[in-house]
Amino acid sequence: MHKANPIKDGIRPINTVKEVKGFRRFDRVRFKNRIGVIYGLRSSGYFDIRTLSGEKIHSSAKWQKLKVLEKTKTLMLERR
Repeated sequence: MHKANPIKDGIRPINTVKEVKGFRRFDRVRFKNRIGVIYGLRSSGYFDIRTLSGEKIHSSAKWQKLKVLEKTKTLMLERR
């Protein structure tokens, strides 16, 4: 993943935290009987959970309350 907006000198910042407690960005998870995707992760073990459309489920969910349904793949699909 990369950020679309470059900062000073045209350099794109990289996402520094790659994996926390076995969770990665865009893993599909279950949180309180809702299915979402990890959009943001913090080294402390709290995650920003959203649907694929971007609707926020929880802004700071603890890793112990999450269950991984599907690991990150190259392509993300959602059936409607």
